[in-house]
Amino acid sequence: MTAAPELSERVAGRLYAHGDHAVRTLEAVAAAEANRVRRTRELPEADPPPTGDRLAAMCRRIARRALATRRADGIDGATAYHEAGESPAWARAERPVAQVGEMLFYDPAGSAGGETGSQHS
Repeated sequence: MTAAPELSERVAGRLYAHGDHAVRTLEAVAAAEANRVRRTRELPEADPPPTGDRLAAMCRRIARRALATRRADGIDGATAYHEAGESPAWARAERPVAQVGEMLFYDPAGSAGGETGSQHS
């Protein structure tokens, strides 16, 4: 797997893309990204957030914390997510395991025939 700093920067980049959501929601997204990395060893596809930005600094802290912890994540081990107003094709056959803010979370590996992978908004 790639070095931890690059990983945390990529997770922070995913969070930064959802920066209009509440901190609690960003923490849940970070947990889903961390769960996916632990389960699949796949790195999130995201550019690091900019430097010198307060939101970016917060996203980096949340990402580091999510990657460093193994405690209960509040999303039942979910590895995939999307905004509640969206309906991506991959989610139609899945059942959400949690909702945090305006995000729905899924655990495709935990469902019959589900696919673990890069499903995220």
